[in-house]
Amino acid sequence: PHTLGPIFYPASIKQSIKMPDLKPMDHHHDWIDACLANNPPTHAAFTYAAFLTETVLLGAVGNRFPGKKMEWDYQNMRFTNMPEANKLV
Repeated sequence: PHTLGPIFYPASIKQSIKMPDLKPMDHHHDWIDACLANNPPTHAAFTYAAFLTETVLLGAVGNRFPGKKMEWDYQNMRFTNMPEANKLV
């Protein structure tokens, strides 16, 4: 599961990396608490998550066109050089 942390390749580099000490948290409760009035924002705000989601979804579209250079216009949410890819957006 995603709560186990990163898996290192090669495994030998794990000893050279100091992992941060993080307070355990439940992301479901984090979300609910942020929805309630006068509570702190979530630890994974939309300002971060939206760009991350866009990047992952663009990667999925890119997999349909291997070896092709795809130019993404983030302001207009479209590929400027591949109209066939825009059908997947």
